[in-house]
Amino acid sequence: MVLAQSTEDAEIVGREEELGALARFIDDIDRRPAGLVLEGEAGVGKTTLWRAAMRMAEKKGHRVLATSGAPTETTLAFAGLADLLGTLLNDVLPQLPMPQRSAMEATLLLSEPKRTPTPRLISAALLTALRELSTTGPVLVAIDDVQWLDTPTANALSFAIRRLRGDRVALVFAMRSGERAALPLDLFRTPFAERVSRIELRPLSFGALRRLLLTRTDLRLTRHLLRRIQETSGGNPFFALELARALARRNTPPEPGEPLPVPADLRLLLSDSIAQLPPATRDAIAVAALLARPSIEAITSATAGSADDLRPAFDANVIEVAEGAIRFVHPLIRSVVYAQIPAADRARWQRRLVDIVSDVEEGAHHLALVSFVPDEAVAFRLESAGDHARRRGAPLAAAGLLEHALRLTPEDQANERARRSLAAADAWLDCGDRRRAAALCEDVRRTIPHGPLRADALQRLADRDNAPTIAQAIAYAEEALREVAGDHRREVDVLLRLATLQHFRARWQPAVDCATKALGVAESAGDLDATASALTALGMYETFLGVGDPAGHYRRAIELEAQAAAHAASPPTFSDPYWAPQTMLSDWQRKNGELDEARLLLDRQYQRAVEAGDEASRLLLCVHLAELETTAGSFDLAQRWNDEALVLADETEAARRRGVVLSSIAALDAYRGNLQDAGEVAQQAKTIADAFGDELLVAKTRAIKCFAELSAERYDSALTELGPSIEHPVLSVLPIAGDG
Repeated sequence: MVLAQSTEDAEIVGREEELGALARFIDDIDRRPAGLVLEGEAGVGKTTLWRAAMRMAEKKGHRVLATSGAPTETTLAFAGLADLLGTLLNDVLPQLPMPQRSAMEATLLLSEPKRTPTPRLISAALLTALRELSTTGPVLVAIDDVQWLDTPTANALSFAIRRLRGDRVALVFAMRSGERAALPLDLFRTPFAERVSRIELRPLSFGALRRLLLTRTDLRLTRHLLRRIQETSGGNPFFALELARALARRNTPPEPGEPLPVPADLRLLLSDSIAQLPPATRDAIAVAALLARPSIEAITSATAGSADDLRPAFDANVIEVAEGAIRFVHPLIRSVVYAQIPAADRARWQRRLVDIVSDVEEGAHHLALVSFVPDEAVAFRLESAGDHARRRGAPLAAAGLLEHALRLTPEDQANERARRSLAAADAWLDCGDRRRAAALCEDVRRTIPHGPLRADALQRLADRDNAPTIAQAIAYAEEALREVAGDHRREVDVLLRLATLQHFRARWQPAVDCATKALGVAESAGDLDATASALTALGMYETFLGVGDPAGHYRRAIELEAQAAAHAASPPTFSDPYWAPQTMLSDWQRKNGELDEARLLLDRQYQRAVEAGDEASRLLLCVHLAELETTAGSFDLAQRWNDEALVLADETEAARRRGVVLSSIAALDAYRGNLQDAGEVAQQAKTIADAFGDELLVAKTRAIKCFAELSAERYDSALTELGPSIEHPVLSVLPIAGDG
């Protein structure tokens, strides 16, 4: 059977004012970013106006990126992103920097990932795509039922729209009333919020409702009956149409004064309509309600029926076909159908769908929902699906599937449970849920007495952002070190973690000792990457102590990284610039007067951060570039780098790194002679540093305040500011103190 395609409404009734507002909005797209929110109750006509907005934009030659949220797609990672870019991928992908292109291809399952794309990289790729598309003409991003957009797509789009400035990108969102507070996508909190408007759809008037029913139904309607329908529906057009169709099925209209012989509640009315369908049709639409992307093939495979079973649902205006896929005419119908499926039937259909759906993650989701008894084979399948989700940059979906895998792993398989716990913890860390990740790692620490799995759990707990204090983090790392003897890769990682923690306590000799041990282990094992990491760390800590050959360490690390990359099967990852040997070498070059060489290294690192969508790295590189230009006396250029870093700190809500940026701004103020400003901003940075226990940043802010006091010839204040720490080793090598 071939079902007819859905048709565009010939006329939109009773929405002349709203259509006028839509037309003005579309006419204004070609100026700069703007947004429009269509808000109202279910059935009031949001989707009709959403479609009208797209038709208006297409008629003007604008590009339209569209998707509709659905309750069953909320767990299907990046379903919305695939819809938005689907027809434009051939135009978009060639315009993306290679790291972003690879991430987008992996996320949309166009290629096998060479390395796991991060959510930040995928978000950056979407931002680049929107900007590239808008260079050739205005772009409209249109999302219906945005409250049901899958979370990874919503997060990526939120990242992108918060960074739109002069780009010709407009957004139209349709959403249920009362849902805005739960949305990650809030147009009213964007940089262009003053260009965001809202249309709240009200009930149709009596006259508009009359025109609607006369044009959409064959029912003979008296004025009295029309008034009854309006009162019962509250002017909701979808409800009114369903009431009229229900009355039409009865053939005999109610007498004056007689109650309407149909339910006065929309959900009950829909339930009554669905109950009129043949049993085979009800089975078919039940399966459709369980599928993220219903298709005739999947439905008939599950029910062992035929496409003809769907015909009554199509005739009853329950489903339609759009772009080759089955969809419910209204989301409310789908939710009613889903709610009516008996629990036993739902489990039966989902067991069948496990091996019918083509999407690995959707199949695993169905399997998880019908699995209750520990079973290693089921746990393994769910773990594989979780790994698949994580490899394509969907950590939230991965975390859910890996938690299900853990739940279904038999209790007597302690190592498998620990391994899956750590995998789930890593997925939660990718999502930013450090509390859940730490709880999983603590479970492993408690249940595994010795060995590498325990060490891995301790290593994650030793991250300064996971542990309650740096002292506790050091205790975790020292415990991990006792578990990794003979495992060179883990031993190097733990030693460098310990060095990092000592770094944040400004204890340079212990940091040098840990880095030296790590270097010895890495060199003995012949591990190029580990040796490069250890050399970089050692160079940095020797710099703070003023000993050794830091520049030599950095240059050797850069050479080893190049050798490792040449032999690697996949491209190397772009590490945090604070630890990158190129950045550390540039800082050494700046302090030793090699400014042009330092600038060249930093410019390359900055471009790599931009291409990788790594805003945390980009922020710190901006600070390094600002300090370089401050040293060079190019104060205006330094200010521009500081301004960019401050915007990034605000956009990423990185409170601790905001302190780093403020310290750079304070240093520039001091060099410019704005001594009062320098002291005030340095104090703001110090307050942040104190809150996070960042002794290194505290020392830097003291150095800046001392520099300002000395410049103002307030020597006693300078001594008071430094106090007993005047000979602190960090003060002689920080960018400001060292150059002053």
